[in-house]
Order: sequence, then C-alpha cells, then structure tokens
Amino acid sequence: MNVLYITVDALRADHVNPEVMPFTHEFVADSIEYTRCYANGPGTPWSFPSLLGGRYAGGADGFGIPDETDPRPTLAEILQDDGYATAGFTDNRFASSDYNYDRGIEMMWDGNATSSEKRLKQAVRTRLDQDGLLYHTLLRAYHLVDDMLVNVRGNETRFARAETLVDQFLGRVAKRSRLCRWYSQLRGHS
Repeated sequence: MNVLYITVDALRADHVNPEVMPFTHEFVADSIEYTRCYANGPGTPWSFPSLLGGRYAGGADGFGIPDETDPRPTLAEILQDDGYATAGFTDNRFASSDYNYDRGIEMMWDGNATSSEKRLKQAVRTRLDQDGLLYHTLLRAYHLVDDMLVNVRGNETRFARAETLVDQFLGRVAKRSRLCRWYSQLRGHS
C-alpha cells in the first residue's frame, strides 16, 4: 500500500470537481477520501502541527513542531519506522523544515519557503508589535519589494507553482523507483 498525503493551503472542497480539477477529482475517485475534516485553527501555522505532528498548535513553543529531541513521533517518523519512503514538498514557510516539518522525512524540498527574505519577514513579525505603525510600514515595504522582485525575475507569483511541486514529487518517485529496481536486481543476483 502507498500513502500519498496531500495538503493544499486554502483549497475549497467544492473546487475538487471534474470541471475545475479533473485530474485531482479522478485521482480522489479511486482513493480513500476523508470528507469530514476540520481545521484546528485559523491558518496554516495552527493547523499543520495537528496534521503532521499529531499535536495541537499550542503544544510547541512558537510555530511548528518540536525538534527531534521531543519523544512524541510525527506522522512521517511513524511511516518511516514502518518502512515507508518519506518525502516532503512545500513552498509554505509554515510547513517547512524551518519549523521542523522535516522530522522523519528522508528528502525535504522547501522551495522558497526557507529563503532569507521569508526568514526576515518572520523575524519582523515576531519582534515587532503587529498593531504598530513600524510593523505595518515594514510589512508593506516588504510586499512592495517582493512584488518587484517577482516581476524582475519574470515569475507569475512569489510562490512556487503547483507544477513545480508536482515535478519535484515526480522526480523523487522516478529516482526512488530506479533505486528500488536496482536493489531488487542486485538482491536477485546474490
């Protein structure tokens, strides 16, 4: 059995239909689908500790999940202990290795999630009064500069496109499949 655990930030359930997302809808039709899912908080930083770490968001200091010194295992660690190959693909800073979501992950692709720009933005968020004028001025300036860099680089958005994440995933699957075939052939000749 294979396990593919997909999370999509802000995806409305009614958009996974044949008209809007035909390939995803077809994939889900042949899979186990959980339709009664509820977020544990108002956004990614509060929901992902439950989804991937099996704990409430308040169960860690700050955002994310505790590092590997915490004795409670993550979903990826449990799957890895049971012999599953694990990999993660994200461009969401709040679901990245910066917040320990690479625990139990053999290969983590963080995209732009751990860029110095996103780290700077988070440092400003945690150190300044979010109701203050300085915070709002810096946040506005950050978004203006970020938008300008997106345009200069010729990108459509500051986030990795879904195609990029899917290409990274497919490359990982292809590489893993080649290794599995090579290992099976090697064992067959011993």
